Amino acid sequence: MIDKQALRQHLKQQRRSLSATDIATASLCACDLLRRDARFQAANTIAIYSPFAGEIDPSGLISSQQSFYLPVVDNAAGMRFVETNRAEAMHPNRFGILEPQGDESLEAASLDMVVLPLVAFNRRGVRLGMGAGFYDRALANAGSTPCRVGFAYDWQEVDELMNDPWDVPLHAVVTDKEIIHCS
Repeated sequence: MIDKQALRQHLKQQRRSLSATDIATASLCACDLLRRDARFQAANTIAIYSPFAGEIDPSGLISSQQSFYLPVVDNAAGMRFVETNRAEAMHPNRFGILEPQGDESLEAASLDMVVLPLVAFNRRGVRLGMGAGFYDRALANAGSTPCRVGFAYDWQEVDELMNDPWDVPLHAVVTDKEIIHCS
């Protein structure tokens, strides 16, 4: 049995050790792959995230053809999605992750696609996040409505990763090398 906490710590440290050039190159590759995907092209409302501690940066996905949303973590351990653009002021939340300001938001079920950060993943769509469960709770009642896409470095793939009953599976994972359609 894999120790999720030890795996999480190891991969987060590996991600934090990446250079700005490595992050930018991988981010560009992953964004290019996803932009060419038919599901992404068909989506009108897409949630992305503000990268933190070496995560692949999905901001290269933002275009004028679609509406983009960023997660905002509420004090009640909930998450909502606020529309964003590159020009607005962002403010750090209690975890130091940048969030847009705004009261108007969407629930996950109203989105066409949610691009999620992750620490580790497998090809079956199991995602290991940071451990607080914000995305799992936000997506728990969304059904299969939003297409759930993990965004990761290819080295974050692991063979053995068990899911917990509350884990919401991914439909796909986009890495800096390929798109993996999960089953």
